[in-house]
Amino acid sequence: MESKLGKPELISIVVPLLNESESLEELANALLTVAATHGLYLEVIFVDDGSRDGSWDKIRRFATADPRIRGIRFRRNFGKAARTRRGVRCRAGAGGAPDGCRFAGRPR
Repeated sequence: MESKLGKPELISIVVPLLNESESLEELANALLTVAATHGLYLEVIFVDDGSRDGSWDKIRRFATADPRIRGIRFRRNFGKAARTRRGVRCRAGAGGAPDGCRFAGRPR
């Protein structure tokens, strides 16, 4: 996907989540692998809605290791709509928000 100026367009993927520690690493790796395979300019924004399972620690670790990954943290649960809105407001590129973070298979 290219902008009108011929530069790659930034694609933002907003992932609202609550207590998804077990699936975060697999999802992050899959998204970055697909981006690399297809030459996509990508940012991934994880929006943690007050998780208590270590999700935020993983997001911080991912964001430190890869500048394409960003994290937003709510101190308590505000609900899926609030976390999705916040992520979409903070994105830099075009894109949308998937329905939660559960990784259901291989992206193509």
